[in-house]
Amino acid sequence: MIEFMEDLNQKSKLSFSTKFFYGFGSISFGIKNNGFSYFVLFVYVFVFGLPAWMAGLALNLILVADAITDPLVGYYSDRLRSKWGRR
Repeated sequence: MIEFMEDLNQKSKLSFSTKFFYGFGSISFGIKNNGFSYFVLFVYVFVFGLPAWMAGLALNLILVADAITDPLVGYYSDRLRSKWGRR
């Protein structure tokens, strides 16, 4: 059994090029998300005049709410059945 697990672990390793191209594909998503995050903080603090700690707190609360609601919506979506079929 141990030999099987060791053999399975060696076969399941990804090559460097596979890892690189998966990472390369997420660069644009990361740039968009980071740019939006910095822009939102800039607007809250410098345009609306909100104290920086309040802007940070607001963004953190939104992220916590998102972390809670995303699995709930996914659970509901996976079990949703409509007259047009599954999603």
